[in-house]
Amino acid sequence: MEAESEGRRSQMQPSEQSATGDLCRPVEDMIEELTDRELAILRTLPGSATQREIGAALYLSLNTIKAYNKNLYRKLGVNSRHDAVAVARQLGLI
Repeated sequence: MEAESEGRRSQMQPSEQSATGDLCRPVEDMIEELTDRELAILRTLPGSATQREIGAALYLSLNTIKAYNKNLYRKLGVNSRHDAVAVARQLGLI
């Protein structure tokens, strides 16, 4: 299975890879869809606002924003804000 995955990866165009170099799945193939609130938070991530500022703007606590970000990162298969923005742009979410 790993060899098959590696072979597929080498055939992919660079535009089909995420910022981390891993394959990026199409929106239709996402196992879990993003909620409206997750999308709202995702759309704030490219800016320079801190998590606290995002929370204040959306009337949510800092811990709630952190929980949403954790879920967003898991659903997008990333580990950072930068990667989440890159994948979201590739998927046409932002």
